[in-house]
Amino acid sequence: MKEVNQANENMEASAADGGKQSNYNFLAGMFAGVVIAVVLFIAINLTAPIVYEMLGGTVASSRSTLGRGQSQTIERKINEVLHIIETLYIGVVDRQGLIDDMFRGLVFGVGDPYTVYMTIEEFETYRQSTDGSFVGIGVSVSVNAENNMIEIIAPHEGSPSERAGLRPRDHIIAVNGYNVTGDMLQTAISMIRGVPGTTVTITILRDGESFDVGIVRENIEVPTVAHEMLEDNVGYIRINQFAQVTDEQFFVALNDLKSQNLRGLIIDLRNNPGGRLDTVLSITNALIPEGVIMTMESRTNPTENHYADNEYLGLPLVILVNENSASASEVLAGAVRDTGVGQIVGTTTYGKGVVQNIAMLSCGTGAIKLTVARYYTPSGVSIQDIGVEPHFKVEMEAVSIASLDRDEDLQLQAAIEIMSGKIR
Repeated sequence: MKEVNQANENMEASAADGGKQSNYNFLAGMFAGVVIAVVLFIAINLTAPIVYEMLGGTVASSRSTLGRGQSQTIERKINEVLHIIETLYIGVVDRQGLIDDMFRGLVFGVGDPYTVYMTIEEFETYRQSTDGSFVGIGVSVSVNAENNMIEIIAPHEGSPSERAGLRPRDHIIAVNGYNVTGDMLQTAISMIRGVPGTTVTITILRDGESFDVGIVRENIEVPTVAHEMLEDNVGYIRINQFAQVTDEQFFVALNDLKSQNLRGLIIDLRNNPGGRLDTVLSITNALIPEGVIMTMESRTNPTENHYADNEYLGLPLVILVNENSASASEVLAGAVRDTGVGQIVGTTTYGKGVVQNIAMLSCGTGAIKLTVARYYTPSGVSIQDIGVEPHFKVEMEAVSIASLDRDEDLQLQAAIEIMSGKIR
C-alpha cells in the first residue's frame, strides 16, 4: 500500500479502550530501542523475509547481515533487561507493551515523523482509514514536526468530531487521560477508536489552553466526494480525502456533472490531508494532458515517472487549496499548476513531498510505515516543507468548510469569479 499521506497520510483518530499505553513504557522503549534491532533481525534471519506491499504488487525482501553469534548476544541482552524489569520493578509490567514500545523506539530513531512502527491492531486501524470506513470519531490527524504533537488536520464533515467542535490545528495531547505525543500517533489513533456507542475523552490544546471533550464513537462511513452544479453550469466537486473508494466516487460525480452540460469544474481540496497514491494518480490522469504527473526518487529507483494519458477533461479548471491541503492533494494541485491546465486558488498548501510504503513484518505481528521516496511535480520541483503556491492567494480562516454559508466562503467566491471569466 503506497501512500503520499500526511500525515496523513489520512489518519483517522479513534481507538480501542484496550490499547492504553503509558508514557513510561514509551520512554523505556526509546532507551531500549537500539537493543530491539535484534528482534527485527532475528525475525528476518530465522523466518521469512520482510514483505513490502508496493503499488502494483511488487514484492521486495531483505535479510539480516547479523551473524548468529551477534544475534544471540543481543537476544540475551534483551532477555536480561526484561528479566530485571519484571523481577525488580515495583509496578505492574506489561511485557508485550514493553516489547512493542521497544520496536517503536527503534523506528522512532530514524528521525522521520512519517516513519512509524505499528502493532497488527494499529495497522488494521490504519488500513481501515485508507479504505474509507471505520469506527471512530471522524478526524484526520498528523504529526506537527515543529512540536512533535498530534495535530488535527480536519474533522470529517458531519462526523462526531465536527459536532463536538474540534477544529483544524487543534492538538490532541491526551486520550482517556493518557498523554500522547507525535511519536505515539498510531497508538493514539488506536486508543481513540473502539466500539460504536462508547465515549472517548479527548484532551485538546487550543490557543495555549487545554480542555476535555467527550465524543461518542460511531460507524464512520464518510463519503469522500461531494458535488453540485453551480450557476452557469460550473461544476463543484469536493474531495475530503484520497481513500480507496475516492476515485470511483469522483468519476460518478464528474459524469453526473457532465450529464448536466458541464462548462467548467472547481475541485475543492481544502482540509484534504491526502491518502492513497494510486487514487490521486487515477483522478489526476483525468484532469491533465498527456505527460508526467509526478516523479518519485527512492534508494532503489532514482527516477520513477507516473504519466497521464491523452484523455483528459479539457474544460476550464480551478483547484481550491489551503494550508491543510497535504500530500496527495499536493500531487494533484502541483500537476495542475505545472501543466497549466487550471488555476490554483487559496493559500499555500501543507508541504509534504515524501511517499510512504507499508512493510509487513514476516512474523505477522506488526508493520512499519516507512518513508521510501521523495516526489517532484511535473516541472521537477519538490514541495517538501514548501507547499504549492496558489496563482490567486485568498486568505481565510481554516474552518470546517461545511460550516460556511456560500457568501462567507471567500475562497470559493474567488474561484467562481475566476471561472466565470473563463467560460464567458
